[in-house]
Amino acid sequence: MNNKIDNLINFVNENNKNNEIVRSKKKSIKLFIINILTIVLLISSGMGMKAYLDQKKDADEVIEVNKKLKKQVIINNTDNSTDIDTDIDDNKQEETTKKEDYSALVKQNSDMVGWLKVFGTEIDMPVVKSTNNEFYLTHDFNKKWNSMGWAFTDYRNTFPDLNSNTIIYGHTYKRTTIFSTLKDVLEEEWLNDTSLHYIIFNTLEENSVWEIFSVYTIKETSDYLITDTNDEFINMIKNRSIKNFEKDVDGSNKIITLSTCYKNSNTRLVVHAKKVS
Repeated sequence: MNNKIDNLINFVNENNKNNEIVRSKKKSIKLFIINILTIVLLISSGMGMKAYLDQKKDADEVIEVNKKLKKQVIINNTDNSTDIDTDIDDNKQEETTKKEDYSALVKQNSDMVGWLKVFGTEIDMPVVKSTNNEFYLTHDFNKKWNSMGWAFTDYRNTFPDLNSNTIIYGHTYKRTTIFSTLKDVLEEEWLNDTSLHYIIFNTLEENSVWEIFSVYTIKETSDYLITDTNDEFINMIKNRSIKNFEKDVDGSNKIITLSTCYKNSNTRLVVHAKKVS
C-alpha cells in the first residue's frame, strides 16, 4: 500500500516537473517571439523615420535649388505687354508681361524649356524636358538624384513649336515641392476667384498666358496624356471638370496639361488650360 502511495507521489512530482518544463519552454518561446517582434518593430520604425527624414531632406534641397534658380533669372524692363481680354488684375498682369532672360539657367541645364507659374499656388519654377518620362522623376534641375524630382514636360512634346497639348508632370509631397500646392485649385476659394484661373508658361522664345478650363481628380489613366488633340478629346476633359469654367475651347486651341498624384499613387489631379496669348 505504501509503495502504491509512493509511486503515485513520484508520478505526481514527475508530472509537475514535466509541466514546469513545458511551462518554462512556452514562456521562453513567448519571450523569444516578443523579442523578435520588438526588433522587427524597431527596425521598421527606424526605416520609416529614415525614409521620412530622407524625403524631407530631398524636399528642402529642391526648395533651395529653386530659390537659387530664381535669383539667376534676369528681368528686363522692356515692355513686352499684349492686350489680353482676361480677368487678371494689374499686379498679376505684370507677371504675364515682364520679359525674363533664362540664358544662365540654360547654360546650367540645356534641358530647360520654359518657366511655369500657376496663380493661386506656389508653383513658380523652371521646367525641363528629357528623352524620356523617367529621369526627372528622381532628379532635380541640376540632374542630381532627388526623390522629389522636378517639373518636366512629356518627352513627346516639341519646342519651340508647341504641340496641341503640352503636358507637364511633377511630384506631390506635403506642401513644399514641385506640384504639391496644385491641389489648392480644388479649394472653393480658388475656384470662385476668376482672377486666379490662369497659368503662365514662358518658353525660351515667348511669354504665354493660359486660361484654365478644366480641373479634376481621376483614377490613374493615360487617356488625357496625348499631345495632339481634337474636339472629342476637348469635350471629354471639359466634362470631367469639377467646375464649369464656361470657356470656349475646341480642338483648334493649344492647351497645357498639368498632372500630379493626388492623395495616393493611383489617383491623379489634372489641370487643363488653353492658350490665350
